Amino acid sequence: TAGNAGAHLAVDGNTNGNFNDGSVTHTNDVEGGSNWWMVNLMGTATIRDVNIYNRMDCGSQCTSLLNQFVIEVLDYDMQIVSSHAHDDTAGAIIHLQMGNVEGSYIRISVSDKYLVLAEVEVYGTKLYDSPTFAPTSIPTT
Repeated sequence: TAGNAGAHLAVDGNTNGNFNDGSVTHTNDVEGGSNWWMVNLMGTATIRDVNIYNRMDCGSQCTSLLNQFVIEVLDYDMQIVSSHAHDDTAGAIIHLQMGNVEGSYIRISVSDKYLVLAEVEVYGTKLYDSPTFAPTSIPTT
């Protein structure tokens, strides 16, 4: 990430798109590569819609960074179950209908430019929690 603009800022509940207000995530530029952001839904859900809030404090120079991106839904085993390329002009909010796909992770990626997100909201129905692994018994001495 760039500076203090960590990935957690895209799920902090704050849709403010002004970078200097401290709630926008920002990757470092990777020439010839891909920048990505991912959220763990902490279980499997039927994903209906995703809202992506864009950076808004520097005009089209910033909003255009989300003109082309890929959003993927991954299952518990990190396998892609749905992929959608967004090639439209980005505004303040990008609303995506995901078609009730089941998944455990959402990944957003761009190529050859910064990935900047003010907030990502995922809407759907949680089906079940991720399994937790714990010992069945504790050895005693």
